[in-house]
Amino acid sequence: MSRRPRLSSLAVAMVAFMASVAMLTAPAAASTGPSVTAVDASIGSTAGGDRVDVVGTNLSGASAVDFGTTAATSFTVDSTTQLTAVTPAHTAGAVDVTVTTAVGTSLTSSADQFLYLQVTPTAYVANYIGPGTVTPIQTATNTAGSPITVGHYPIAIAITPNGSTAYVVNYGGTVTPINTATNVAGSPITVGSNPRSIAITPNGSTAYVSYDNSPGTVTPINTATGVVGTAIAVGNNPIAIAISYVAPPPAVTGVAPNNGTTAGGTAITITGTGFIGATAADIGGTNACTAAFTVVSATSITCGSPAGTVGTVDVKVTTPQGTSVANPSDDFTYSAAPTVTGVAPNYGITAGGTAITITGTGFIGATAADIGGTNACTAAFTVVSATSITCGSPAGAAGVVNVTVTTPQGTSATNAPGDQFTYGAGPTSPHVTAVDASIGSTAGGDTVDVVGTNLSGASAVDFGT
Repeated sequence: MSRRPRLSSLAVAMVAFMASVAMLTAPAAASTGPSVTAVDASIGSTAGGDRVDVVGTNLSGASAVDFGTTAATSFTVDSTTQLTAVTPAHTAGAVDVTVTTAVGTSLTSSADQFLYLQVTPTAYVANYIGPGTVTPIQTATNTAGSPITVGHYPIAIAITPNGSTAYVVNYGGTVTPINTATNVAGSPITVGSNPRSIAITPNGSTAYVSYDNSPGTVTPINTATGVVGTAIAVGNNPIAIAISYVAPPPAVTGVAPNNGTTAGGTAITITGTGFIGATAADIGGTNACTAAFTVVSATSITCGSPAGTVGTVDVKVTTPQGTSVANPSDDFTYSAAPTVTGVAPNYGITAGGTAITITGTGFIGATAADIGGTNACTAAFTVVSATSITCGSPAGAAGVVNVTVTTPQGTSATNAPGDQFTYGAGPTSPHVTAVDASIGSTAGGDTVDVVGTNLSGASAVDFGT
């Protein structure tokens, strides 16, 4: 059985928390098909070979277990609710673990994810003997390989973060590179008298060698070319050096939906990488995500947008490794909710049918205009422009009501008296019921009788405009 990578207590707690949440929120299996409700342990090496327990329902008769699109190296069905699988090799990142039976394949969810991490599969040990040797050890099997001759008296060793090359400090002034895939030692690089310790930058581009002499120096080496740089004075007798390896900061690659109202409260999903342990997601500057901030997986966060001002802002995620760098894929656009500033005419009969024009702002994309509560505009609802909508008033009870407009950015706030419409028959609400005669010449000059109600005090009679 292979060795599982060591996890910090925080990572273990995070895995346990995610598993417990996943078990509560995983979708129920359709019919009698399989479902995966938890993967324990859910973190392992890109080299594969880790033993994991897959928990779910209807797992009996499983014919395949896949990590992403790669089949498990092997698996054993323990019961109808659990099977044991050995992970295949895979690139770093989160994948879904799916189980296939004769009935079908389990649906993917946040509960079935397994996180692949890059780990160095081999350790190299410097032996302080002459001639000097370095012995490789396969950490998965604890099997020691054949010693590699690297020079007299090796006293320190470091391995590049991707595990491709080891650099050995030889007592006497040289550093020897070793290809860890082939265990072939390269030509020693002369770095000065009495090198004592070595460390390599996280990207593997430069090694730094310390010395046991006076004054003490640290010398950089370009690991790609073996070219030695200018020594850096660091004090007397430095004998050890270390460079901390920090995982990459998170990256945001998408926000859906990528727009919302300035009032906030839009439910969004942030996608990207490196989200495990995320402590915050900010929508423009320091406006933290609000309701239900949840780290769903290493690649997904859900939350609610905070209130903001009109414009496009960046969505950034913060983890112990740092904060994501702004990029076009992380944009979120705040748009103002519409406003209603006028209704013409602002009165009509209770039977409805009055042709009105609503003026205001932010009408593009409007889906409805309501005349008092939930009474939607009726005939010929038309968004004429960002500032104008035409429609017919619905039937309503006598009285004064507000006119509101709804767009994807929200619904306009009430704005008396600018958005008011009055239902009722009275001096302010004339109504034409008939025109006799109703046919005449284009030359005009015909006398017609206009019949209706509340015509007293008429100040204008229009034929069209």
